[in-house]
Amino acid sequence: MKAIVIKFEGAIKDEPKLASKLSDVIGEYTSAEEGDITILNDEEVTTALIRMSIVPTVINIKENKEDSILKQIESLCKDIITHIGATSLKPLAVHNSDLIAYLISTKNQYSELLSKVAKINGNMTYTRHREVLKNYGLEHMPELIRDINPIIKLF
Repeated sequence: MKAIVIKFEGAIKDEPKLASKLSDVIGEYTSAEEGDITILNDEEVTTALIRMSIVPTVINIKENKEDSILKQIESLCKDIITHIGATSLKPLAVHNSDLIAYLISTKNQYSELLSKVAKINGNMTYTRHREVLKNYGLEHMPELIRDINPIIKLF
């Protein structure tokens, strides 16, 4: 099975006609005769991405302090995706605005962790930390936290 995700802004003028045309194109350019077309609304797309696309990386090593931090970062990422949605669903500026609002509302809960996330940079020391953030589409979060912390005091 293959899937094609098409993201666009605006309203669909004629859903049945769009579905029919997409199905015809799939039949023309693939070995399938036609495709099953499902049109999802924003909420359904968010749910689908959370359930199917965002798969955390399994790390099989001994439990230590770094693993604990990785699990905390992963938990934070899951909370962010659950509450504000995936980065791919909205323009980055809107997502960043929503992310800042969420971080402000939860700063007491995540204060210590946010200070650790802010330290994540291109250094080899943080390779696994960056990988966790990247898996959730939040690789820009450390820089955003560093930029806003002098103003908002997240930690």
